[in-house]
Amino acid sequence: MTLRLVLLLLTGCDDGKTAATPLIAPMAIPAAGWAITQSSLVAYPGMVPLASPSFDFPNCASAQQCWISYVEMAWKTQLTNSPSVTLNYTITGSNPMFVNDTPHNKAAACRSPATLVLLIHQIDDHGTLPAYQSYRWFSAQRTDLALGTIERNIPLTLPNWINVNGQSTDSAGFAQALANPGSLGIGLGGGCFAAHGVAVSQGSATLTINLLSVGP
Repeated sequence: MTLRLVLLLLTGCDDGKTAATPLIAPMAIPAAGWAITQSSLVAYPGMVPLASPSFDFPNCASAQQCWISYVEMAWKTQLTNSPSVTLNYTITGSNPMFVNDTPHNKAAACRSPATLVLLIHQIDDHGTLPAYQSYRWFSAQRTDLALGTIERNIPLTLPNWINVNGQSTDSAGFAQALANPGSLGIGLGGGCFAAHGVAVSQGSATLTINLLSVGP
């Protein structure tokens, strides 16, 4: 059975904290298996474990009301010497209209299609900037959300990834994330941000991750 759940992890947004600010609890990362790691249904930090990597997109008139943004699986093995990450997923449903008009995506310039990216999440991410701006990395390649099965293979080299500020310039931060991963997963968003959240405003859609692996 799939779960109708929603989550948000804002990509590229400074929450106003600095390294001098007392740290809040670290962002939720699964200890094992798959989980929704940020959600409008749970307080931060929190997560909803998934029995399988499959979930329903929430149905709202606007993604400002409900959204889904991160789904992650535990991954504790170093990625330093790995060539790439491969993702294969299927979206099924009935005439879905994907929307990504979350609060930071309301501007007309941000109304590009809802998309999916791959995610590398370093362990012990407290989410504060700038100290943690390179603890989350998103594939620079985005894939428009649509019914069907898609496979993507993303090389684990810096030009193929961006941090929460949309930058591909922090080679030391990227190397640190590869050496200290806590999870791998997907981010859902599009527009001006990689993973600010997606809903369906009509129809229905279920996303099932068939494969997320590291290797050739």
